[in-house]
Amino acid sequence: MPKQLCILSIVPFPLYPVQSGGQKKTAGLLEHFVQQHKVTLVTSADSGTPVSPFIDFKPWLRPDKWRYFDWRVLAKLRGLAQSADVVILDQPFWGLLGLLLAKQSGKKLIIHSHNIEGQRFKTIGKWWWWILAELEKYVMRKADGVLFITEEDRAFAIPHMGLKPEKCSIAEYGIELREPPLEVINTRTNTRKELFQNLDLEEGTSVFLFYGLMSYQPNIEALECILTKILPLLVEDKELPFHVIICGKGLPERYKELLGKSHISYLGFVDDIDAMIMAADVVLNPVLSGGGVKTKLIDALAVGTLVVSTETGALGVNTTACKNMLMLAPDNDWNKFVEQLKVAIKTAHATPASFYEHYYLGNIANRVVKWILHKF
Repeated sequence: MPKQLCILSIVPFPLYPVQSGGQKKTAGLLEHFVQQHKVTLVTSADSGTPVSPFIDFKPWLRPDKWRYFDWRVLAKLRGLAQSADVVILDQPFWGLLGLLLAKQSGKKLIIHSHNIEGQRFKTIGKWWWWILAELEKYVMRKADGVLFITEEDRAFAIPHMGLKPEKCSIAEYGIELREPPLEVINTRTNTRKELFQNLDLEEGTSVFLFYGLMSYQPNIEALECILTKILPLLVEDKELPFHVIICGKGLPERYKELLGKSHISYLGFVDDIDAMIMAADVVLNPVLSGGGVKTKLIDALAVGTLVVSTETGALGVNTTACKNMLMLAPDNDWNKFVEQLKVAIKTAHATPASFYEHYYLGNIANRVVKWILHKF
């Protein structure tokens, strides 16, 4: 195989504009792949266009759920696959068609996994999780390689799905920063000043931030932990002036009245969430369910904001690279969680170079290419 790869990327969901963590991960990898390699992207017809003009963009998949069963598109894709060195398919949902395409074209197929999807849907209570788990296992076993988002996912999949260790590797959720952003101090000062004015907060108040898509069940569960477990413990401490800010669209109506009380504000969707993260003293991550890596944690550390998390919320994160920027509490031990918050606001901190070295998307893309060249 040549050192310059010809990659066919099949992403069976709208990839642009980039909004979710999964979109950010895939789009970022492709943007870095195309700097040294040829990339053809096939995605759904309702997707926007790539940032890079060098990606050969083919919005050929149906814009509805039937794209997962549309075998007719294989005739269009066969020529692209035959011209590629490798086919990378995001997620297992399109996996049966992906396996058929690989067989017809004679090319190697790599599954780019964002989560152990069967387990993720099990944790959020979907009765049909086991059907997805069987599909996922079949597709991964038949594929030539699998890229997992965390070492924990890889370690789970090898015995539970019967995968050979040598066909499995890691492509973490990454960031575009190689070092702390230069604008942190100015952004933090300006956003924090505006925030304190808008919410009428007193100087010296510690700002705790929780954000994410509020229609996602694990985020709602985390919000309930903030409201019923963490907030009462913080209120008990009369010497700790604080305010909790919740950001994210899709909040169920029943929570909006609860979030109008003292010590907590719901700001809904925020255009510049990075600025809000920089303005916060600590990002809260009291997550107890859901799969994969919690991308909010990586994004917060990237801009230099401390994170206090449950152990489940930090699964998949390289804690060694994060050093003391990531503070953990056992799941459901809310007294320890609040203790860590109090330590965090008194801690001088800076995200270490090891974090950027590990999570920079360019480095992740290079590791993936090196694995592909070695493997195939």
